[in-house]
Amino acid sequence: MPLAIAVSAYALVAATNGILAGTGQWAAFALLAVIDGVLRLVLVGLALGLDLGGTALAWAVAIPFPVSLAIVFFVKARTIRANTLVAGTAGGLAANMSRTLTASIAAAILINGFPVFISLFGRTDEDTLGAIILAVTLTRAPILVPINALQSMLIARLSGATAGRNRLLALVLAVITVLTMFVAGVVWLWGGPLLAAFFGEGFVLSASTLAGLVAAAGCLGVLTATGAAALALKRHSFFAAGWVVAAVFALAALAFLPASLETRIVLGLVVGPLLGAVVHLAALRTRDPEQQGGE
Repeated sequence: MPLAIAVSAYALVAATNGILAGTGQWAAFALLAVIDGVLRLVLVGLALGLDLGGTALAWAVAIPFPVSLAIVFFVKARTIRANTLVAGTAGGLAANMSRTLTASIAAAILINGFPVFISLFGRTDEDTLGAIILAVTLTRAPILVPINALQSMLIARLSGATAGRNRLLALVLAVITVLTMFVAGVVWLWGGPLLAAFFGEGFVLSASTLAGLVAAAGCLGVLTATGAAALALKRHSFFAAGWVVAAVFALAALAFLPASLETRIVLGLVVGPLLGAVVHLAALRTRDPEQQGGE
């Protein structure tokens, strides 16, 4: 039951976020995220602190979705009702949804599910495998969390910035690049000792591997930004193709490259997203997108 409620409510939260972002209601957009995050933090903390068990923990994770949605809907009910409209035909909407779903599956493989594929294709000892999976997870947070949180805002800004769209996208990519270089430098200098200090001597990786994983996270950030640009231009086919190309290359590199596990992961997560970003950027150069299916 908690899972069913969470999934159903999250679908409504995502739709509401889209409405608020599309109409420039950024205060309400932020309010929804803040209420959801703070409430979940408090409830999960109580469930863990009071040792209430797995069921209570599941409810603690699920409840913030409908509660935050209800609060924001109460505050912005008129705006949400007035803008709950879908442009185009039902067939076009279905086609675009299928493309977006395809892109979401590819993104899930690259981001959330990639540690699973690392464990499948690892071919190394358990300590090294555990250290690599941990490092992949940790090095992504400083870059991917902000860009994912701002993705809806980026799509809305790129949709409205007709004249300066390319300049805005270039600025976003430059910020991601600078942030990636900064974090990679910090990790190169102090990442290894910090990882060993917090998680034990078994969790030791070279400075080059850690910096490479940060670079990989930055490339995923670039792919996310270019994907937002493709969506802003309503190039759903380009959007899906970019993510699929990135995921296929990353998995192929992980599975088949004759190199160490660290090298296969870094190359797959650097080159794959960059190839996908090239596909997305091709959408900016096409004058007449396909009209069939809403493109």
